[in-house]
Formats: sequence, structure tokens, C-alpha cells
Amino acid sequence: MKSIILVVDDDKTNLTLVKKIFLSEYRLAACNSGMAALDS
Repeated sequence: MKSIILVVDDDKTNLTLVKKIFLSEYRLAACNSGMAALDS
């Protein structure tokens, strides 16, 4: 079972880059704000 990483960044480019780097090894939960991260 893959571990989950929570990624929070307001820049869509950074979120896309992190997904490309880590998606093969981890499950990702991506949010574009701190408030959205707290709600997830």
C-alpha cells in the first residue's frame, strides 16, 4: 500500500511538478490553499 502525501501550494505549476515526481511511489492529495488542506 502506498503512503499518502499531502501537498499544499497555491502555484499550479508546483503542484503539477510534485505530482510528476512522486506519483509513481506515493498517493497524493493536492490542495491549493491551507484552508483547503484543513478541510481535506
